[in-house]
Amino acid sequence: NTVGSPGAKGSSDVGNVSYRCPALQPKLSIVDEVMASHTHEFAEATTKQKAHEALVTGAKLMARIALEVFLDEGLRKRIREDFEKEKVKAGSCI
Repeated sequence: NTVGSPGAKGSSDVGNVSYRCPALQPKLSIVDEVMASHTHEFAEATTKQKAHEALVTGAKLMARIALEVFLDEGLRKRIREDFEKEKVKAGSCI
């Protein structure tokens, strides 16, 4: 399977965390074309300038989000309320 393909599969531990507290799993693109992850080609792509720029941009965005959440009590409250509502909707899945 390739990144972005309909049959792409994978797993992440963030799913486990997201049952206990609000979670975010951001994704970014480091290549212009569809490319299989966990390959030598993908590893090579991580050494390119585009990947570096994408990671810097992603890090800045995550820092901005964290800053907003830390500084805005109302935002934290809305995030928590939304999380609790989603837990109720999910029912026994959580």
